Amino acid sequence: MDMRMIKRFEIKNLDVRFANYFPTVAFEIKLPPCIGPVEKGQRKMKPNEGVQKPIYGFEQSFLHKSGVQNVDKSSISSLIKSITAGSKFQHSIDAKARRISAQVEDLKMRLINIRQTQCLHNDSTVEAAIKKATAKSESVLQSETYFMHLDMDAFYASIEELLNPGLAAIPMAVGHLSMLSTANYAARKYGIASAMPGYIAMRLCPDLVILPVRMKIYEAYGMRIRQILRRYDPKLRSHSFDEASLNLSHLLKNSTIEDRSRLVTQIREEILLETGLVSSAGMAYCRTLAKISSNVNKPNGQFLLPSSLEYIKDWLSTQSIRKLPGIGPVSEQILGTAFEIRTCGDIFQNRYKLALIYADDPNYWQGLLFSALGLYSTRSDDHDEQDGFEDDQEEGNCLGIQKSISVDRSFQPTTDISVLRNTSIEILKEVIFDALSRMPANMLCCTLTLRIPDDKRPCSIGRLIELVFEVGTSISAAVGFNFGALSTPTDRLSAFKLCHAAPFGDES
Repeated sequence: MDMRMIKRFEIKNLDVRFANYFPTVAFEIKLPPCIGPVEKGQRKMKPNEGVQKPIYGFEQSFLHKSGVQNVDKSSISSLIKSITAGSKFQHSIDAKARRISAQVEDLKMRLINIRQTQCLHNDSTVEAAIKKATAKSESVLQSETYFMHLDMDAFYASIEELLNPGLAAIPMAVGHLSMLSTANYAARKYGIASAMPGYIAMRLCPDLVILPVRMKIYEAYGMRIRQILRRYDPKLRSHSFDEASLNLSHLLKNSTIEDRSRLVTQIREEILLETGLVSSAGMAYCRTLAKISSNVNKPNGQFLLPSSLEYIKDWLSTQSIRKLPGIGPVSEQILGTAFEIRTCGDIFQNRYKLALIYADDPNYWQGLLFSALGLYSTRSDDHDEQDGFEDDQEEGNCLGIQKSISVDRSFQPTTDISVLRNTSIEILKEVIFDALSRMPANMLCCTLTLRIPDDKRPCSIGRLIELVFEVGTSISAAVGFNFGALSTPTDRLSAFKLCHAAPFGDES
């Protein structure tokens, strides 16, 4: 058997073997696509896959989160700039801002140069696309599909409050001075939320209590919650401990909105009764809208979006574009500055301009427009569906297969080779543990990559991941990377991404 092939029967005892490493690692999953069937020793990869877009406006990564919407964002932004003024970090943010500004100016010039004849031809193309997408969504609505998205409220912090009730009344966060994983709602009143550095949070609220991450405990609660949810959908989707997406269509045929509301309430009450934790939920005819709906009445609430395209369009028209999938701080800044687009309704009003400007990328402007109108196509196959309208989707995307998994860890700047080596060993084991626990049995992994942000050229590793498990004690043997070659302190090892994963035929 090919040594690179990972089989389920080879990994039965990994939970025990690597349990000690799991609680200490924060990980991130990235999904670059993989195309076509796999032949031994070959890969057909998409150009530029995995390339990350720049992040603009550091504070924008957390100021849109639940519980911090009513804080004075301008004062928080000013404080962050005063803390980071003159730092390498702030120089990087300023450089990104300049690049975005240049991009915005380019878009504005292109808008000025658009001719009237182009507009007339473009209008019919846009309306035809909307008509086609609407017909597909109407078909989905007629099939009575109902998805519920469950989101545990301030999950880590809520567990800590459950174990120590005295924490509920004081500002508290989970994480460390470098980065917070979450914060309770008492802390969010000060503008503190996940993805915020702890040292900045302490400036916003000097009385903030920061607790260390206790991943084993959170994982145990997360597994219990999944057990409850599987009573209603054994094939639920969940990529984190605190969120899950369920297909409840089989339980809600010919139901009224009152019936659906009772079922969502019942599920949330069962979780509260059996775990002591509160949750929020949303329900809609597709997973994406259900996720958006789950944030409407947070914390400890629910929102059911009626299955009416007209209602959905009107409801979305007032929602911020940041709530749409794929719209982050960079896209939000570009669309807001170049087109004055800030709500989903603004996207519809500017649909012709967007189609012209992004004529060479129809998937982008159509995806943006359809999301703003609440138009999604759900292709169901035993609970496995995809939202979207691309008729020429690549096979890997349609299968919904996870394409890569990465783990990173932040720590104090250091050139200590032993620290780098030991840290790398831990997160290497974590990323492999995570990969083997998530990937289907018929997945092949051929590339393991170590990436250090200070070095723009990643170190690609041709080692077999089974060999890494067997070696396990020597990162130099498993990786072949000379840590002594680092000439400057490194404070972030975005290390070990398993990628180039693709399905292969079962072998005995």
